Amino acid sequence: MEKIRAKLARKRAELSELLEETSPDQEKIKVKINEIASLQVQLQRETINHLERIRAVLTPEQRAKFFSLIRKRLHPKGPWRGR
Repeated sequence: MEKIRAKLARKRAELSELLEETSPDQEKIKVKINEIASLQVQLQRETINHLERIRAVLTPEQRAKFFSLIRKRLHPKGPWRGR
């Protein structure tokens, strides 16, 4: 997962550089956005696989607490994030 995160950081920096250009090339920007999106999907898949491996070794009580913590982390202020 760290390799994917590092690639994401590089691609985001490259996107930032493209956006800073005087006349940004929209096609290059689209390509970079697609590269970033692909890496984000890979990262999400790896994260879910990791969570499934953890889930497999937990007791039902531990699973309930674990996923409760995950939900709080994903939605700290509820599903609407305080809006």
